[in-house]
Amino acid sequence: MSFMLDETLSIHEKLEHLIYFLQYIGNVLKEESVELKEETLKLKKQFKNIDYENGSLFTYFRVISLIQNHANSFDIPLSVFSLDDFKPDILLVDKTDQNN
Repeated sequence: MSFMLDETLSIHEKLEHLIYFLQYIGNVLKEESVELKEETLKLKKQFKNIDYENGSLFTYFRVISLIQNHANSFDIPLSVFSLDDFKPDILLVDKTDQNN
């Protein structure tokens, strides 16, 4: 049964569960996107065409950016999502292409 439907939990306990879940999701998004960025950079050295990986990176960038923007719009601290210390722009910056 979903913790949100569990009538034995107080609203405070439900909110604690929800905040934990949101922090978990934020951490997963950060970790997965950074790992994908590293993998994309490795593949870029070997292959010219890595459109799929670049598309996946952009998807992470968009999702994290949307969460951050909407959280700001609703005055929800980014720390609720564990995204207060994460700048999604790093996913789009390829240090090997900065001189081109």
